[in-house]
Amino acid sequence: MNFAGTKFARQACIVLTLLLAAAFSPAETLTGTVKNGTSNKPAAGDEVVLLKLGRGMEEAGRTKADAKGTFSFKVDDTSTPHLVRAIHQGVTYHR
Repeated sequence: MNFAGTKFARQACIVLTLLLAAAFSPAETLTGTVKNGTSNKPAAGDEVVLLKLGRGMEEAGRTKADAKGTFSFKVDDTSTPHLVRAIHQGVTYHR
């Protein structure tokens, strides 16, 4: 992976980690922002996947980041850990 990709991955992970820490409130909605670490701008159009962890990795939702890099998922089971996957130019990042 090149430096730009590494920087993007690191910043995307930081943003997603912070969002996940506060996401699983009684509201049951996970909202976050994917940011391109190279340009420091929202990663508009990136695919975002919510994975439910338990007996493997079960896809719980899929969406695309909007023009501001924002995404949102309804979380049905807040007692189970989840993982967010962002796909940027064919490269997968997890947090």
